[in-house]
Amino acid sequence: MLARWLKEPAAIPEARVRHGAVVELSQRLDLREEFATLGEELTPRLHHEKLIAWSRKPLLGLPSFIPALAAFLAIGNVLALGSWIFADADAGWLLAAFGLSAGFSTLTRRRVQAELDLGAKPVAELRLLSEFLHRIDDDTFQSSKLCELQYKSLAIRDRPSARIAHLARLIDWNESRRNQLFLPVASLLLLGTQLAVRVQHWRRENSAQIDQWLRALGEFEALTCLATLAFENPDYVFPTFRSGRPHLTARNLGHPLLPKDRRIGNDLELSGNSRWLLISGSNMSGKSTLLRSVGINTVLAFAGAPVCAEQFSVSQLAIGASIRTHDSLTESVSRFYAEIQRLTAIRDLAANQPTLYLLDEILHGTNSHDRRIGAEGVLGELVAKPSIGLVTTHDLALTELTGRLTPNGANVHFEDHLDGDQIAFDYTLRPGPVTRGNALALMRSLGLDV
Repeated sequence: MLARWLKEPAAIPEARVRHGAVVELSQRLDLREEFATLGEELTPRLHHEKLIAWSRKPLLGLPSFIPALAAFLAIGNVLALGSWIFADADAGWLLAAFGLSAGFSTLTRRRVQAELDLGAKPVAELRLLSEFLHRIDDDTFQSSKLCELQYKSLAIRDRPSARIAHLARLIDWNESRRNQLFLPVASLLLLGTQLAVRVQHWRRENSAQIDQWLRALGEFEALTCLATLAFENPDYVFPTFRSGRPHLTARNLGHPLLPKDRRIGNDLELSGNSRWLLISGSNMSGKSTLLRSVGINTVLAFAGAPVCAEQFSVSQLAIGASIRTHDSLTESVSRFYAEIQRLTAIRDLAANQPTLYLLDEILHGTNSHDRRIGAEGVLGELVAKPSIGLVTTHDLALTELTGRLTPNGANVHFEDHLDGDQIAFDYTLRPGPVTRGNALALMRSLGLDV
């Protein structure tokens, strides 16, 4: 569920209600620790796909008279045995009752066993799952999202945790039939048939809801993960969302995975007359890190998490990134071909919805002549769409594109300076194109004669 949230940006209303839930859960340390403890026990054993598949399999269709007949025969067995022991009744009645039960069991054995086998395999972890759901439905929450998750999947009469615990008890009783000491009692009461009837009844009533229960549990656990991120980073802020034209502004935006004492924040605005930025700069100056910072924080914002910034405002956007593309020996794909495949996908994405595009070292894998023509074509299509984005390059000739393509582009850059014989970076974004590079200095610093 968490992976799905990170890969698929939520609509703004959903992201907002997630933010409210994350704020509330960030203050519930005990609850989050209980979830973490239960999760350590549950995760290796919870095969939710098997549980859902089991719940959706067709019912075996035990005839409607089977439950009543099984109960009647079980009562007859008990009365016949009691009469024989305590009232010295004729043993013929006892043999007749046992014979009828044995015949009945023989006729129904195949269906009964099939129903119980279906119920035994995927539900070994039901008790832990019940505890997890019980922890949710037995609490009190304030945010609308948490209340929705708590109540939307509640059964009409019982809570999900109670219903799953009931199924777990049925499975436990079925397992007890294998005990040699208990087997005669189970046979006397036709326990197998009784359990099969109840398991079938449970599936009939609850199979449609299992998927919903597990989905609610997944969402709740994902929210606790995001709440832990908020709790451990009190300097992060929750983004604000704006409607209308594509927009992203940030103040002191940083990369969430960099330590705070090493993180350098930058201000950024993508809107109005500055809908896309061409970022130039030397090697290791911070271009790719800025793209990752923008991308990761935007992903976090729409997942429902706080972001690594002092202020962050964004409109509804899909995200298309070409940051790490690789060649493939097995698929006979070069790095350049992989990149243009990614660029095509981003173009198609931007054609259908407002998009934030992040293009690192655009068309780096081809010659400078083709790069300039290709970049102008690709960016020309993207900037014509209702989208915003960042593009990095080492090729200073591409900085001319901001003037040729549209008045809505601008050049910005990172720069470096020599500190003795060392190259130093301040990772601060500045307006305009970069005026020099550091490639030759880096080569000389490693002893290359250039």
